[in-house]
Amino acid sequence: ALATLSFSNAGYLVNIQEIAPTCAGRLFGLCNTVGSISGVVGTAAVGVIIDRTGEWAPVFQSLVAIYIVGILAWNFLSSTDRVDV
Repeated sequence: ALATLSFSNAGYLVNIQEIAPTCAGRLFGLCNTVGSISGVVGTAAVGVIIDRTGEWAPVFQSLVAIYIVGILAWNFLSSTDRVDV
């Protein structure tokens, strides 16, 4: 799991620096903020789901759905065009 996480990080971190080098710091900060917020909300959501269902299966099913949406968004919406701001 940790190895696949490092592959993911290598993809989006480099993409930020290549696409918008003049504001890469701000974009990286924005990505970290969104990631931190999702970590807090995700932890609370897992607690709510387990309290209501008593099972872990819905948690993992929702995670699979979120990952699939993320993969599709990345593949269809990402671009390699450089943005000069």
